[in-house]
Amino acid sequence: MEASLAVSLMLLGSVAFIFTLIYMLNSPDQHIRSYTWNVVTASIQIFMAIILQDAWTASLKWYMLPADAGPLLVNALYFGLLLSWHSILQVILAATCGVRCRRPQCHRSMVLNLKCWAVTFGVASGGMSKLAWSNLQDSFQDNLAAAALLPLVAFATLCGMFHCFDTLRYWVALSDDGRVDEYEEIWDSYTDKTEDSVLSMAVALVLVKAQHFAMSGTLPLVNGDLRPGTVMPSQAVDLCLTCLVWVPVIVLVDRCVPAHYPVFKRRLTLTAGNCIAFGLINSTTRWVLQECGPDTAGAMLSLPVALLVTALGMFLIYSLDFVADMERHTGSVEANIRQMVVPISTLIGFGWKKAFGDAAKRLVAEVDFFPDPVEHLILALILILWILPGWRAYFLPVIMEQELAKADTVFSKVAGSGEGAATSEKQTEQKALLTAP
Repeated sequence: MEASLAVSLMLLGSVAFIFTLIYMLNSPDQHIRSYTWNVVTASIQIFMAIILQDAWTASLKWYMLPADAGPLLVNALYFGLLLSWHSILQVILAATCGVRCRRPQCHRSMVLNLKCWAVTFGVASGGMSKLAWSNLQDSFQDNLAAAALLPLVAFATLCGMFHCFDTLRYWVALSDDGRVDEYEEIWDSYTDKTEDSVLSMAVALVLVKAQHFAMSGTLPLVNGDLRPGTVMPSQAVDLCLTCLVWVPVIVLVDRCVPAHYPVFKRRLTLTAGNCIAFGLINSTTRWVLQECGPDTAGAMLSLPVALLVTALGMFLIYSLDFVADMERHTGSVEANIRQMVVPISTLIGFGWKKAFGDAAKRLVAEVDFFPDPVEHLILALILILWILPGWRAYFLPVIMEQELAKADTVFSKVAGSGEGAATSEKQTEQKALLTAP
């Protein structure tokens, strides 16, 4: 693709993208407005967290590992960083809730800060989990059975790790006064939901890669891109069609998994949804490569992909809302249809993350003050310091409006009855308050 064509596409696509957002954010349909706010918010949080995680990982790899480091050392570093990111998540959320430290004075700010840090460090932990398990899967380029089995190993291992962290949180909660108070309940609730996202991102990526391996006979690269020489004329269409396999999986999970396994059910649903998102990104990338030529790379490739997945995502939002509004559906079916908006957020978020990531790499390649990984990290920190405050101040209060109203009500009841002396009924209400960080 020529540079002039890429610039023209960026200009026209950006204008169309901005005005599409304006129309959808001010739509008379309440569901469309809600979906759009959530999609924009998810895109921002994915972009910020993954850019930071990628830059930090590259910097540590640059300084800690030799240039000829083997797969064992690289895997050890990646899984160590996964454990580190997840441990940092636990500590920051605990401090935000005032666990074993001073209680927050403003409960509304506490809830917003919990959401902010949970999604930021949760997505970073999820990105690190994706990288670690995908890099391990890369060791099985010639073994389809092992590559296909790895998603199950990843699912079981991450579930075990999260169970250990859950046990640790429970021990910390009991170690001060022998009971789990309302602040510790919220800490555990937000962390549980964040862990579900971490698991679903990692397992979905290795599942989609294994699916592509079975179709083409070649395992994709660690980041999910094609290995050279594996583009087939019908591959983009085939990959897009295979994404539809995961739609009935979501319905089957909802109908067949017993309600008394809510965590397992939620994790399976999120994983299937992310498989749809990653599959659509991959199929769109394959199609752009087929149309623009196999030599298209970097921002020349990722920018058209980001614009296309955004247009596709907006179309799917309108389509799903139209189907969900039909009066023939039961409440359960309508809820399943609306739940499909979640993978659309992942689809658009990772599409733009790739575009901005490639643009950042191209920019730092022209600057020679520091090694490229360090310059990438500096640029990531600058972007986050510029974007994060606005996202926290102007986006989160909008998408959390109902949640904040419930928080104000519940915390005012707790304060009226004396802090730390809430009844069991109020603790139950508090625990059910914030179920989706």
